[in-house]
Amino acid sequence: METPAASARSSWLRRRRARQNRSISPGPAFRDGRTFALVTGITLAAPRPGDDYLAGHRHARRCTARWAATGTTPTSRERTVTDRTTDPTTDFAALAQRYVDAFNETDPAARRRLVAGLFTADCRYVDPLADVTGHDGVDGFLGVAQDRLPGFEFRLLDAVDAHHDRARFRWQAAPPEVYATGAEPPVIGFDVVVVDADGRIGQVHGFLDRVPAH
Repeated sequence: METPAASARSSWLRRRRARQNRSISPGPAFRDGRTFALVTGITLAAPRPGDDYLAGHRHARRCTARWAATGTTPTSRERTVTDRTTDPTTDFAALAQRYVDAFNETDPAARRRLVAGLFTADCRYVDPLADVTGHDGVDGFLGVAQDRLPGFEFRLLDAVDAHHDRARFRWQAAPPEVYATGAEPPVIGFDVVVVDADGRIGQVHGFLDRVPAH
């Protein structure tokens, strides 16, 4: 025989289930048969095919590296995926190479032109050794870096990883003979750049992974 307490508890559970059933209703089905629900008036939208964040981002990175290495044109499917994660108007692989070229340019006038074409007028460059702004600040910093590392050649290390208006990449610096022997470069860095609507660099966040002991 059901006690008054048990009866009250059972009635409460029935009312709670009824409220849950009213607040959650099935929605349209996914292609794989799953459904999403309308919960208390909030629609949980179904993801589009290929919208998995990590999978799509890794796919975009692999495609970007392959296009840069082979000079090939992306397929329509590849362009669809990468355009959801990366600014389609900016070639970040080429941008990173121009960035490294500026570090290698020792002619002051030519280096100044590279900086003006690559960076915004109000850009800011920050790393453990510098915090400079504008074309004059960046150009002056590059000159100091060349003075401190005479004969060093800067090169990209690994593929460029980009999304939206920003990219990250590693770089290395060493004398040409070090590269020729396959030895470890004495300087390795990791930079993050943010571009403006015209594809010019407005911010640089630099990190040094390896520097000479003295």
